[in-house]
Amino acid sequence: MEEVNGIHELRARIRDAEAAVNPLTEWTEILNDHLNFGNNGKLSDQIGVFNFNSATDCLNLGTDRCQVSEGDCYAKNNERFPNALSYRRRQEIVWDHLDPATFADAFDRVARRKRTDVSILRLSQSGDFRNRHDVLKAEAIANILAPQYDVYTYTASSWLPFDETDTLTVNASNPNIDSADRRFVVVDDVESIPEDGIRCPEDLSDGEVECGQCRLCIDKDAGNVYIQNLYADD
Repeated sequence: MEEVNGIHELRARIRDAEAAVNPLTEWTEILNDHLNFGNNGKLSDQIGVFNFNSATDCLNLGTDRCQVSEGDCYAKNNERFPNALSYRRRQEIVWDHLDPATFADAFDRVARRKRTDVSILRLSQSGDFRNRHDVLKAEAIANILAPQYDVYTYTASSWLPFDETDTLTVNASNPNIDSADRRFVVVDDVESIPEDGIRCPEDLSDGEVECGQCRLCIDKDAGNVYIQNLYADD
């Protein structure tokens, strides 16, 4: 991993948390600094967002597992902005140091502080699952947080055992993941969406409907969802 802004401060905070009389209090503050709620109007404020890693470091970036090219990856392009890449790389460090119970308890504490009613956790807006441990850890967090919080994710990591998840809602952006709850498909032309396909309401409404207000990707019983490539010509 390349140089990460703030990494020395983060490592010092992690050492303090691990040695603290009440580690959960310290971890809550660390997680609070590495969680987003809402996302510039696309996600509602009731959704907390945490990334396993950056899009730059994503194992699926630029491979045939990802349904968009590296140049069309919104998360990767977003990392050109100041501090975005370092922030997501610090999130990866936090993720790798936290066990599921501590993560879930710290998230609950952070969520309860918010003025809005937080009820959803989205895992991995950028990057993707790296290994089976990530999958099982995400499922364990979902189990602990249920039923107060719904936990959902998107993935193209087709080699991983998503059949070992049950509570976590998995949206597959790769057609080779048979055990996901649904497909989440990016199309260049909305005319290619099949008759039984559902177009993402946030995309269809040009942002008037926020993720969270719509629960197609959050609930387990919805059908396949389609969204237009952000970089495709209208």
